[in-house]
Amino acid sequence: MKKTLLVTIDFPPNLGGVAKYYQDICNDFESDKIVVLTMNQEKSEEFDSQQKYKIYRNDLLYKFIWPKWLKMIFAIKKIVKQENIGHIHVGQILPVGEAVLFTRLPFTVFAHGMDITIPQNNLRKKIVLKKIIKKSEKLIANSNFTKQELVKLGAGENKVEIIHPKPNKKLLDLVDQNVINQIKEKYNLQNKKVLLSVGRLVKRKGFDDVIIALPEVLKEIPNLVYIIIGDGPERKNLNKVIQDSKLSNVVITGSVNEKELAAYYSLCDAFIMTSKQLDNGDVEGFGIVYLEADMFNKPVIGRDSGGIKDAIDLCQDKILIRSEREIALSIIRYLK
Repeated sequence: MKKTLLVTIDFPPNLGGVAKYYQDICNDFESDKIVVLTMNQEKSEEFDSQQKYKIYRNDLLYKFIWPKWLKMIFAIKKIVKQENIGHIHVGQILPVGEAVLFTRLPFTVFAHGMDITIPQNNLRKKIVLKKIIKKSEKLIANSNFTKQELVKLGAGENKVEIIHPKPNKKLLDLVDQNVINQIKEKYNLQNKKVLLSVGRLVKRKGFDDVIIALPEVLKEIPNLVYIIIGDGPERKNLNKVIQDSKLSNVVITGSVNEKELAAYYSLCDAFIMTSKQLDNGDVEGFGIVYLEADMFNKPVIGRDSGGIKDAIDLCQDKILIRSEREIALSIIRYLK
């Protein structure tokens, strides 16, 4: 029997929604029917040893030769021959899709949002996107938004299937009251209303919009504390927005482990992430964090941007906003 090869530059133990998405995809296969080719990572040996399927790791991109993905072709062809591969799953349409074209094997492309929108700003990349889409046997999108972006690039409606990412259910088993108590004591959260956000600190996440809305919220809910979990390039700018707004009730924790994340989801009163699409095409393709908060029975607030509506629609108690002025009203509605 021919096997399927997943080629991806993002895979556990990397953290994040895309990496976990591919882990879930692999777990849906019989263990002897899926093989993974991914990047070298620190401390990956322990993770790999716990999986039932084969994982090959390599430095898939050249550092000083262009195009960098040429190196990937040789790694793919070697595994195709060695593992009797009959079909390839393309984890990233660029650059993986370009390399897979040279294998002449049938392939399926997975798309997540900004991996489709951002390259369209470059004419050469847009042409390559269309070529890969045309040559693919099937396309998997994480949301209706991503599907429509693929259709705009020439994919037939029937060629695209939507498979939503799943929340990390393991978090429910990691809730520890001692950890919750430690966090409450650390940030003085007793008798406070806690609003939570989780995500990489990048511009599209819209954390600054929430911070700017807080003074209005505090008039109605003076005991509010806004906690942001994550790290990234926007941290310095967010600290400046907090300082300019003269707020003392905003906490940026940085990165946390899964046990701490479970504790934050458990203790918060509501979840918010008002991601927005930027002019360069950077967009939220879905949003697993909404589903994780919902899994803890927390109300969620999101913005109608990119694929967020798909995620919000799967939640029980939710508000989908369409502008910055709705942020404060939504928070007050849930927390007052």
